Amino acid sequence: MRLAEIAALLYDNPQDIDSLVTWSPDVSPDKTNISKPLSSILCVYPDHVRSAGIPSLQVLNNFLDESFTRSFSCLHILPFFQSTGDGGFEISDYRKIRASLGCWADIETIGQRFDLMCDLVLNHVSNRHPWFEAFQAGEAHYQDYFITDGDKYDLTLLARPRKSPVLSSYPTAVGEIKVWTTYAQSQIDLNYQSVKVVLEIAELAAFLLSSRIKLLRLDAVAFIWKRVGSSCANLPEAGQIIRLIKAMLDNNAFHPGLIAETDFSYGAESINTHVDYCYRYDFAPSLTHTLATRTTRALARWLSRVSGERGAYEYITFISTHDGLYLRPQQPILTPDELAQLVSLAIRRGNHPVYKNADTGDVYEIAGPVHALYADERTTRRKLIVLGVAVTASCPGIPMFYLNTLLDAPYLVRTAEDSLRTTNRYVFEDVNGISAEDRCLLETCLDLIAFRKTEFSFQADATVEVIYESENVLCYARKKENRTVYTVINLSSQKSADLDMPEPVEDLMIPAGVTNRVTVKPLSFLWLLAR
Repeated sequence: MRLAEIAALLYDNPQDIDSLVTWSPDVSPDKTNISKPLSSILCVYPDHVRSAGIPSLQVLNNFLDESFTRSFSCLHILPFFQSTGDGGFEISDYRKIRASLGCWADIETIGQRFDLMCDLVLNHVSNRHPWFEAFQAGEAHYQDYFITDGDKYDLTLLARPRKSPVLSSYPTAVGEIKVWTTYAQSQIDLNYQSVKVVLEIAELAAFLLSSRIKLLRLDAVAFIWKRVGSSCANLPEAGQIIRLIKAMLDNNAFHPGLIAETDFSYGAESINTHVDYCYRYDFAPSLTHTLATRTTRALARWLSRVSGERGAYEYITFISTHDGLYLRPQQPILTPDELAQLVSLAIRRGNHPVYKNADTGDVYEIAGPVHALYADERTTRRKLIVLGVAVTASCPGIPMFYLNTLLDAPYLVRTAEDSLRTTNRYVFEDVNGISAEDRCLLETCLDLIAFRKTEFSFQADATVEVIYESENVLCYARKKENRTVYTVINLSSQKSADLDMPEPVEDLMIPAGVTNRVTVKPLSFLWLLAR
């Protein structure tokens, strides 16, 4: 479909459509190609590792040595722009990097070694963004950038991830005005029914893509379009906005990879069909329950579910993210009893249930380091982290790993003003002070992820089949063309597991001859190649 036809699906005014069709950005595209398909993603904060007196992006670049480039094709650097809060997601200027982090030259340097992904926060801007300040000042050009008719909506119908007021009052040149604030009072929703907003966002996307960024993570994309009488979440018009912006970029020789912060299996199909990748949010609760309870049933159930989705593997899986453990889309993977068990474990081990509604007690997220749920005892927890990395690397999808999990990071002590999510955002204040034990864990994980990149049958589109399941032992096969690799995990902390394989196999990691019977040590795994 031509660009004009896509634009006409959303806008009626011929002048508006013409402005979208004839749009040309102020910058030129980066000529380097995107490496596709993605093989693995590392997710980091720009200041995850620090060193006194050195800009954090330079510290990060030095920290991400050859072991990381061997393991990861893509680096997702969480927001490094000028921001007023929310861990960088409350962006006040996309064109400037926070002074403590460095400058665009540092991004350029890192981008020479990784395919860089950054966040394009589509739903909102900071209340101190120049667009909103101009709106408050009464500048005519900006008066339709924000949603000021929120009173006409039935706000009880809304599906949204926060309990804060939907409409927030702000002083303007003509008096107090209520504007739409899906996430927080300080985050003002943009009005995509204004073509000017679409043009601004396309311009920002082009700017980022001219600055060594190759992939755009479309943050908060599910809520960008509001329609009276609807939930205002995952609407078809939101998908058409993405389709439109992508067509505008393509029309000007920008060809980014697009990752939507939406769920593969939770009603976001109208958006997911217009992006390259989305997320698989039901994987992390399944894996977390399996590792935390040392029982295989939740992960086996997830694998069986995925095995019926032939060909639908354009999603990203993860053990954890910079946020908490999101529970809403886990059904029907976890039963109510399993969910309650996970919440109970979280409370016992110091994590924080986040309730969707205080009256019902529904938990939609567990805040804190996900790996803290695995075990109190450090050695056991670290064995389970390695096991989680091995499973994630060998399951369907594109695996993403959050640096703090690979380093068994502790809680970040938060202030009274900080959200519960900040407890999962620990910062290593002295990069040279990371212990030898932490680095050993990291290197073990990196070796597994690097091996995954080389294994043909671990590619995202290989089929999966559960071969054997008991309370503590799980075996599943990944198959592509004529190659089959079995993953066997033993969740028992006491006993080795002996398993008869359905065909002759050989250990992929430490070849020691072909056999039909294998032994898996406690809290360990094997990758076995069919011979």
